[in-house]
Amino acid sequence: VGTGTRFLISLPLTLAIQKSLLCEIGGTLFAIPLESVTEIVTVNVDSLHSVRGQVVLNLRNKVIPVKRFDEVFRNSRSLSLAADPLRRTLVILGADDRYMAVEVNRVFGEEDIVIKSLSRNMGDIHGVSGASILGNGKIALILDAAAILRMGDADDGEVNHVDVAV
Repeated sequence: VGTGTRFLISLPLTLAIQKSLLCEIGGTLFAIPLESVTEIVTVNVDSLHSVRGQVVLNLRNKVIPVKRFDEVFRNSRSLSLAADPLRRTLVILGADDRYMAVEVNRVFGEEDIVIKSLSRNMGDIHGVSGASILGNGKIALILDAAAILRMGDADDGEVNHVDVAV
């Protein structure tokens, strides 16, 4: 009586939990904040069209540009290798009344993830807002949809190269 153990748990102020869509792109796991995901569609390749050299999808009377992840980040190795050459899984991102479809290999579903900032350790990486260690021990990079939309629109030759091997 009168004795015991006292535990003090100290959490960083930057700790945040976010609902995210987990998906695989070229063997790497990514988390996309659900607030940025408009929808997920699987389409036949014959429903994709080319307008001025840009692949687009006509979805409910909206023309949405379709980008592979390596195109957005201007990465030299192709990260979006479709298992079925006739079908594509696309995650439609939306922010600031702009839309873009990003090709993914697989969608795992939604999960609440703990966000850890990368800027202190790795500098500012355009298009990536942080990382998370999932319950199974795997690391998922958290994508910044608004930055990815800007990067996908960039035709000015600005280099946005990132090597995403985790």
